[in-house]
Amino acid sequence: MEPNGVSWNWNVINGLFHNHDREAIAKMVLLNREGEDKRIWKFSQQGHYTVKSAYRYAMETLVDNEEYRIPGEWNIIWKMKLPQRVKVFLWRALRGVLPTRMRLQDKGVPCTDSCPHCETNYENDWHVFIGCEEAKKVWQAAGLWGKIEEVAGSATSFADCIFSLLCRLTSNMRNDMAMMLWCLWCRRNDKVWEGDLKPTVMAV
Repeated sequence: MEPNGVSWNWNVINGLFHNHDREAIAKMVLLNREGEDKRIWKFSQQGHYTVKSAYRYAMETLVDNEEYRIPGEWNIIWKMKLPQRVKVFLWRALRGVLPTRMRLQDKGVPCTDSCPHCETNYENDWHVFIGCEEAKKVWQAAGLWGKIEEVAGSATSFADCIFSLLCRLTSNMRNDMAMMLWCLWCRRNDKVWEGDLKPTVMAV
């Protein structure tokens, strides 16, 4: 290249390269560079390196984590105007890591697998938040049971059902649903550890 960096020095090129190579060089576009070069981290929108962007890149390209992926609009959760602990709870619920009795048994914890409310069904995520009659009463009182029924019949899992609802509901209804899920889980824990069935309220 010429010292200005924006054109080829053909006198030098013609004396060093064969015709095939000269044709290939001619096809290369030289940019009119203004200003100094700087380092850019291409895995973040701002061009700056962050541990978060590096971790995301590693998990998406370097690590085979396909079996751990759960499809869904995860960004909706983090954009909701809710306390952070409720968002984390919702993330845990949709990831399938809440300590329901069925999950505890799968992990080798010696406990009953029956629902602490009705004591007749296995306690898994679906039953805690949708299937149990106690949960149904709460959703009906909140005016959300009709929306749940619309998607529950065709949902393939608890996470699929909740993600479908998040995509369909208005922003305020999403918040209400998330808070009701939180309250249902708190209510379940009160029943398990204290033996009480407290009224469901959305105070945090």
